[in-house]
Amino acid sequence: MMKKAKSIAEYAVRSWLEERFNMRYLKLAVENNEAMVEDEVGNTLRLVYNNDTQSVYIKDLGDGGL
Repeated sequence: MMKKAKSIAEYAVRSWLEERFNMRYLKLAVENNEAMVEDEVGNTLRLVYNNDTQSVYIKDLGDGGL
């Protein structure tokens, strides 16, 4: 079950993540239309919600990847 979102951007990001990941293993921080996701081993992913296209896309794969 999805936590309650504080904005449309956060709702879109959470929906995007829940389609792809088990959220209990992720930390999520949302500010404006950007989100930083961190997994339990420290890998990060930056997501952006685009209001014009009403879509979420990956902006940056953070440090910790292979």
